[in-house]
Amino acid sequence: MPEIIIDASELRSKANGETIKELEEFLKEKLGTEVSFTGDEAKIESENIKKSYLKVILKKFLHKIDLKEDFRIISKESNILMFKERKVWIPPEE
Repeated sequence: MPEIIIDASELRSKANGETIKELEEFLKEKLGTEVSFTGDEAKIESENIKKSYLKVILKKFLHKIDLKEDFRIISKESNILMFKERKVWIPPEE
């Protein structure tokens, strides 16, 4: 059975403590499957969930909790998705 891992370590360190619980509830609601969290990682075991679809769901979650401007979702390996903090560009002073 394919397993997809979501690394939420940066999300946990930058956002409030309730964010991971909200993420777990959101994934269970949207995917309709069991999501197991261990520390900063979530594991989803399902045959019919594509990684690209899961990435869209995670982007919707960031939009829902108003963190879309602060974080993005990147693909780390073939089965890992990761919350990554966006780099902020500060224009040079003149």
